[in-house]
Amino acid sequence: MSGARKREFNSFPKNKPARDDKYLAFVRGHRCWRCKRPPFVTAIQAHHAYTGGMSTKCSDYDTIPACFECHDTIKQRKNVPDSIKTEIKALNVEWRKQGGTFKNEDWRNDTKTEG
Repeated sequence: MSGARKREFNSFPKNKPARDDKYLAFVRGHRCWRCKRPPFVTAIQAHHAYTGGMSTKCSDYDTIPACFECHDTIKQRKNVPDSIKTEIKALNVEWRKQGGTFKNEDWRNDTKTEG
């Protein structure tokens, strides 16, 4: 097509979710959230509980420990139960108590512990 103009799109900066290999290893060291199998019995995965939208994962700080069987079951659910949200917050608090830090400190202000 002669004379056709190339369509231009506005590009907005994309927020990149936080990635933290040490935190994921910390999560994998816990029992499965759903069936409570310990990590020495089965391999535990860090399940990203939310989607970041447009084929992206959420932050690594929004993960829960899940064995392979439970991970597949959880992935088939569309809504996130409140118990998963509670587990994520508890893991974040435990991580901070053990001396872990979040790569972006402003990311999770609600998990900072006093004292």
